[in-house]
Amino acid sequence: MSDDLWKTKDGQVAAVEDMTDNHLLNTWRFLLRRAEPTRLKMLCSMSIYVDDAPDGAANACSAEADSLMDAEPEEVLAICVPQWKAIVAELKKRGLPKRETTAYRGPLMPRPAGLKR
Repeated sequence: MSDDLWKTKDGQVAAVEDMTDNHLLNTWRFLLRRAEPTRLKMLCSMSIYVDDAPDGAANACSAEADSLMDAEPEEVLAICVPQWKAIVAELKKRGLPKRETTAYRGPLMPRPAGLKR
C-alpha cells in the first residue's frame, strides 16, 4: 500500500489528502497513543532477531534498538508507520491541530533480554 493511503478499521482505503479534518486528527491521535506499544513490538522483534543473527547483523540491530529506545513517539511512528509523514504533512498543510496536544509516552520499559547497549 502506498505511503499516502490509509486503511480504515472497516477495510476502506482513503488517500490521506482526502480524509476529513476530523478523521485525520483522530488518526493522528490514534497513532500517537499506539507509539509506545509499537516501540515495544519492534524491540521484541529485534530481540528475537539478535538471538539468532550473525555478529555483524546483531550489532547493527542492537544499535538500531538503542536509537529506538531513546526515540520520541513521533520518531517511532516515522520509522514504523509508512503513512505517518503524509499524515503530519497534511495536518501542517491544513493548520491542524488548532490546540497543542502531547502524546502519552508512558513509563520507560526495561531493555529486552539479548539487546546489548
